[in-house]
Amino acid sequence: MRIITGALKGRVVPFDNQAFGNAATTSGRAKEAAFTMMGADLSGLSFLDLFACSGQIGLEAFSRGAEVLMCETERHRYEFIASIIQKWDLGDRICVHHGSAEKLLLSLSTEGTVFDIIFLDPPYHVQVDDRPLVEKVFSELDQSTILSNDTTVMVQHAHSVVLPRSGQNLVMVKRKQYGDTVFSAYKPSSKYDLDFNR
Repeated sequence: MRIITGALKGRVVPFDNQAFGNAATTSGRAKEAAFTMMGADLSGLSFLDLFACSGQIGLEAFSRGAEVLMCETERHRYEFIASIIQKWDLGDRICVHHGSAEKLLLSLSTEGTVFDIIFLDPPYHVQVDDRPLVEKVFSELDQSTILSNDTTVMVQHAHSVVLPRSGQNLVMVKRKQYGDTVFSAYKPSSKYDLDFNR
């Protein structure tokens, strides 16, 4: 996996799927599509990646100028990301949290932290209470206080999962499909309407 553009352009994230439980990672084409939707230049923006896995999305966001917080629950993947941050000497504008996304959301809400961009890509196959994990976490995020008046929430999910066009606080503003992968972009419903052609 290679960083597409920005300060880290060309660097390779040496993530070996087989060494990490055959974790599904975002393809280069899909990653480029996601950042086209979120914005090519993220200078000065805060970016939260709730299911970091290989760390490539957070590293790409950092490369494009964002201050990044990544979350990874699996210990070996967390240690891999932490080692990359240290090896590449990325300073204090990027960090990785070890723990569950749900607990981190609760902690951040308590602290009053908000983010400009939130990237949500739970494992496609994981189910909670007989529904995809992405649906559960999206519902929690939709009611979270970490959303600002202009937060972008980007959800990467399987095409078989149908997310709501609107929630309690978020409304879908764009949806793009790339093979089995779908990117659904949301904005605060107070500022955006149901316009899928933006």
